[in-house]
Amino acid sequence: MDQVRAPEVRRALEQICSKAHECAQIVKDLMDFAQPHPPKPSMTDLGALLAETRDVWLERSGLPASRIRVDVPDESQSTERPTLFVDRDQIRTVLDEVLENAVDAVAANEGCISILREADIPDPISAGRPAVPIEQALEQRSSRWVEITVRDTGCGMAPGVVQRVFDPFFSHRAAGRGRGLGLARAQRIVEAHGGRIWAVSQPGEGTDFHIVLPQAGDE
Repeated sequence: MDQVRAPEVRRALEQICSKAHECAQIVKDLMDFAQPHPPKPSMTDLGALLAETRDVWLERSGLPASRIRVDVPDESQSTERPTLFVDRDQIRTVLDEVLENAVDAVAANEGCISILREADIPDPISAGRPAVPIEQALEQRSSRWVEITVRDTGCGMAPGVVQRVFDPFFSHRAAGRGRGLGLARAQRIVEAHGGRIWAVSQPGEGTDFHIVLPQAGDE
């Protein structure tokens, strides 16, 4: 009898262990969201950061290189390679959260994802960019800003979804595929840098995520 039940007990214990790890990760995610670490900004090469993010997601998603493209200025054009003054790891987290949604959006229709570095812009507040409350801003504000757009040609989102996409615990994915904290965390990180993030989308026409971040000064 023991020999018959042993495999069942082992499977049950493995499942318990797996669920315990899952619960521990949920608690960690909730604690990180409730008490986020303040950014530790440093000079960050935007082109290198975007290229690194693309390479990671090409491997992670299994998509061909033609379906995740990134606009990175040529190495020889060093003056066109802006340097950000940001916490590099935190901004990688922001890009990962946005790319995860983009990859999910293009999975069903063979769409493509483009990561674009838009022209330098003035302060996003005075420029009339969509504004949301800033919970924590860096003392050293930049006078110049860079806008990054992550554009996908996927399924798009309905207006009601776009309005809530950054709400904590809201997810438009199938049940069990997310806890609804990813984009809320991304928004909190961007705002902690004094920046802005917003989404523009239409059903069947894809989605653009716009991210405005401080560019390093001339000093």
